[in-house]
Amino acid sequence: MIRYAEKLQIVPLYQPQASTAADLETAHMKIKNAQWISFLCIWSSLTSDSTDLVNVMVYTSTAATTTGAVAQPFKYRLSSAVGNDLWGAITTATAAAGVNITGADDNKLLLIDVNPATLMALDSDAEYAHLLINGSGMVTNPMFGVIGFLEPRYPQNLNLTSS
Repeated sequence: MIRYAEKLQIVPLYQPQASTAADLETAHMKIKNAQWISFLCIWSSLTSDSTDLVNVMVYTSTAATTTGAVAQPFKYRLSSAVGNDLWGAITTATAAAGVNITGADDNKLLLIDVNPATLMALDSDAEYAHLLINGSGMVTNPMFGVIGFLEPRYPQNLNLTSS
């Protein structure tokens, strides 16, 4: 039997593109009907040297805009190099700092996991979550892309919208 991702809702949040901008905002995911949300970030070679830096943060908001957005803590794992299936330790990122990706992390993946109940406990009127990617510390223009995964509270063939 093919499930067609009925137990997971897959949402393209940021189309792969090159940028060194300070405010790369992904699209928003509605967290109301989600048991759990994850963001999978992918990028190409980041650097011409190891001092380059990209910062990734999670934000919540009452609408699908950045107006009044609140930075949130989250847990993440960084993948190994392409061709390996090893993931680093589960690490906690603070709301104020997020996670920094350096030139030593070329061509890796970042998996961010967030419990919507935790987000709503910290921001009681939160309805949406999104990522802010700050690539202003880059010398070159790396390619970035983000995919969102939601575990719906009520999984079905045609899930409730997350946008």
